[in-house]
Amino acid sequence: MKRLFSVAVVFISLQAHAAGWEESPEVSELFKKSDVNGTFVLFDATAQRVVGHNQSRANTRFVPASTFMIPHTRGHHFVQRSHLSGIGPAHRLGEYSQAYFEARFREWECRRQLPFPEQHQKIVQEIVLLEKGKDWTLHAKTGWENAPDPGVGWWVGWVQKAGRVYAFALNMDIHQASDANKRIELGKACLNALGVL
Repeated sequence: MKRLFSVAVVFISLQAHAAGWEESPEVSELFKKSDVNGTFVLFDATAQRVVGHNQSRANTRFVPASTFMIPHTRGHHFVQRSHLSGIGPAHRLGEYSQAYFEARFREWECRRQLPFPEQHQKIVQEIVLLEKGKDWTLHAKTGWENAPDPGVGWWVGWVQKAGRVYAFALNMDIHQASDANKRIELGKACLNALGVL
């Protein structure tokens, strides 16, 4: 199973990069107005489209902090021995990851296509269910590397809407505790700007 998971990781990474990149002026403007240094990646699984802000940072690896707890929920011993990273040398799960990769990985989580028991994946989906609308559901998890000190903040997850899956990942620099609130606020604003929420 470990070998299968490693192959899946490489496949996700290659597919994410193969999908290309579209810079969104609307999302970039939101980051500018919020005075935030970060990135946002949205993967439209149906259209195989990747759109967002700051492609360079989206390809940069950071510690994913407690967003690591999403796959971690599926089995402590297995994930501690697994390798999960973006393009580049393998690192232990939870050590480094890219926003680009995180977005694609969440799409696999949404579809329960990871090499873990179906019931475990269903439980994780229930844990990270954040909001429901008329025709959509939002599943997401925050993370803060080095909390409560300055570090990198994350918000990752997916939206299911009208039969489509929109997986996303945001990371940003956190300079002070009050910046942490911007993760979800800015993330939701990005999803709204792209017509997902």
